[in-house]
Amino acid sequence: MVDLTSNDYKKIFGWFERTFGITTEPDEIPLEDKRVFWKLTFLAEDRMKEEVDDEEHSGLWKQK
Repeated sequence: MVDLTSNDYKKIFGWFERTFGITTEPDEIPLEDKRVFWKLTFLAEDRMKEEVDDEEHSGLWKQK
């Protein structure tokens, strides 16, 4: 499995925004594309939580 970084998600969201954000009304975006966006949002949020947890966990090891 490939892990995406926070930066990877930023780039992917940038592509989505360039494709749909400037000239498209939200109700004109195909439902399938909205669903992909929602999935990516969930995955990005989960990744950010993992990074915070990793930082907190590594900080605990440094304190001991």
